[in-house]
Amino acid sequence: MKSHVIYQDANTLLHFPYSYEDINFDIFKMLDSISPTWHEIRIKDLESNEYKKDWGLQIKANSYRNFQGVLDDETNNITVSRFNAELEWDILKGGFFANRTKATTALLEKQLLNDALERENKIIWRRQFRLHYNYAINQELLNHYTSKSKFLEKYFDILNELYSQKMIKREEVIKISNELYNSREQSKQIQFYQDHVADSIPALFLNEKLPLIKIDLNKDDIFKSPKNEDKKIWKQHIIKLKNRAFRDIKFSIYANYNWTETITRQFSSPLIGARFSAPIRFNNRKKIIQTKIQQATAQEDDRLVGKQNQLVTYLNAHQEKINDLYTLHKKWLIIQQRKTITQIIKEELNTYNCGLLLLQYTKEQYDIIENVLQLKKQLYTIVSHIIELSPESNIHQFISSVAFNTGISLDPVVITKSSFSQRLQLQFLKAKNIQRIQMTFQDGAFENLLKKEGIQVSFEQPTPNAVFLKDLISNELELISKK
Repeated sequence: MKSHVIYQDANTLLHFPYSYEDINFDIFKMLDSISPTWHEIRIKDLESNEYKKDWGLQIKANSYRNFQGVLDDETNNITVSRFNAELEWDILKGGFFANRTKATTALLEKQLLNDALERENKIIWRRQFRLHYNYAINQELLNHYTSKSKFLEKYFDILNELYSQKMIKREEVIKISNELYNSREQSKQIQFYQDHVADSIPALFLNEKLPLIKIDLNKDDIFKSPKNEDKKIWKQHIIKLKNRAFRDIKFSIYANYNWTETITRQFSSPLIGARFSAPIRFNNRKKIIQTKIQQATAQEDDRLVGKQNQLVTYLNAHQEKINDLYTLHKKWLIIQQRKTITQIIKEELNTYNCGLLLLQYTKEQYDIIENVLQLKKQLYTIVSHIIELSPESNIHQFISSVAFNTGISLDPVVITKSSFSQRLQLQFLKAKNIQRIQMTFQDGAFENLLKKEGIQVSFEQPTPNAVFLKDLISNELELISKK
């Protein structure tokens, strides 16, 4: 009777951590950081605007006054004063077209810096997010350990009492004692961590029960991303712009005004002209540009290969964790079925050791929940790394909650005349979630009772590999007797 009360109290608190609600994507929200890269982006903006407004115009002025009447060897006269002004429009090197090239280059470099800033923000987000989700999941673990410890304390008392009556072995008592100790120690360690980081946790994570999430992302998405293709194109344009043919050619148009005053006269001479200079050399400019582009492409591909290798590693680890979750869920359903069947057998046949077996099943379910929560923490770690490596900014399109199949069915099952009561057989079918059966005998009342419970009944001839209900029940009784 005492074990039944403990079982009922614990059973009301045991629930597999399903994700029934939609994902709150606010937990993945990234904030832009003010880093040196952010300031560098601002500088590129300002430089681009400055180059666009610079038309390559230059004004030069020169004047002097001769106070001592020194003879000017150039004019063989005494020049009292002289003034020279010139307006020059530099068109190629260092001028109009060069500045337009620099403005375009600065904008392309800004695009590359934007991508670098996004990567920096993702790294900062992942480090902060790790602190946040660890805190939220630890709160679930704390609640779980508290509930588990209370159950293990009562379970230990029952086992200790049975041991004193020499009904069980000492090893069973020691095993539960060790588990109780470990549960308490785990709880203390987690609480110590929680107390030290609580002040750094946003309100969103303080009382948030995070869902079980999964990633639907292809390992080839990094190479196929338009962003990465754009980066290659931007780098190629930058190389071409910085190595344009006129970068060493100077050509300008100027207007000049000279005014000179000597002892005997004053005169001025306005003029216009052009200046041109170019180095006389033979180079491999086109080959140099092509080689630089190939080098930049190879570097980018090498970086992407490294990211893809990391992504593949995390995606494989992610799939392993998801498979582990499905395995634990299947195990949970099997134990849940066995608990139900054991309860039915206990009520119908009054088997003496069913109460202790129910407590053992309950303890196993506590262990499953603990493993699920630990897997959830590992899953969030993997997902955060995948988000960091992914070139996509919109994570809504590839994150979803883990869905489980909540039923296990072993149909069709054959019912023959058996020594087991119809009520026991019906309860067993419901516990096993068996929806279709085959009867080898006629029993209108039993048939109507089965149909009323939504079970399909047929009278087909059993196949050689057919599963018989009496065998399933006998197997469960045999399992119980071995416990």
